[in-house]
Amino acid sequence: MKKYLLFFFITVTFTVFSQGRKDIKPDRIIDVGAMGISDKFQIALDCSTEKLSSWSGLNKLVEEDCGTIQFGVSQNNSVTVGSSFYFEIFYNNTSTSGAHLIGVKGTYK
Repeated sequence: MKKYLLFFFITVTFTVFSQGRKDIKPDRIIDVGAMGISDKFQIALDCSTEKLSSWSGLNKLVEEDCGTIQFGVSQNNSVTVGSSFYFEIFYNNTSTSGAHLIGVKGTYK
């Protein structure tokens, strides 16, 4: 019985947290235009209320989780020059405990 309860609890917890991320719509979308592997872009998060939580498809180029944060495009063997990309950066608002999303789009050059 304990195994079933543990399985149920883990399943519900995972479902709730993963569903929460799916429901987040981007607060803004940054169009970086044509970007190569060695290029970088940056975002600014207010250290008093905002903190980086996760990102996908990008290389984080600085240690900080707030302030000016630089990213680069990850090397990906499945893309070709001229193909488009879209990545997401999640951050938390510490004053409201809300999750936020920044979309990053562009093309590989």
